[in-house]
Amino acid sequence: MTIIMGIMGIALYALVIALHLHFRRETVRFLVKHGTIADLASLEDFKHLARRNMKAVYPFIAAILVGMALSAQLIKHDPLFGFVTFLLLNGLVVWSALSLRNVEIRARELPCPDPALAAKYQRIAQSWLSDSWPRF
Repeated sequence: MTIIMGIMGIALYALVIALHLHFRRETVRFLVKHGTIADLASLEDFKHLARRNMKAVYPFIAAILVGMALSAQLIKHDPLFGFVTFLLLNGLVVWSALSLRNVEIRARELPCPDPALAAKYQRIAQSWLSDSWPRF
């Protein structure tokens, strides 16, 4: 039973990593499409990106916590293998999260030539960093 729980934990980790990479790819697509926040359409696309990424945080956290608890069962079965697997999985999650974070930072720091749009853009970017749920 502990092996099955451990495999389920590994599957949750794999899901989190795959979703991190998917969100990274979508953020890179946004950056390719919008080199600047030049008009209202690009600001709306930025809002959509920020909302989606903000709302994804809670399922990510839940999946990581459940994955940690389940994959920790591997340590009970085989302490060395379980511990190495646990470290490797957490390292991969951190790597994928940092990879996503780097492109999110670039998305929040795009130039915005229009002062009126720049104020809205900065408010949304700040909300993305400080609020727990989108308020825009």
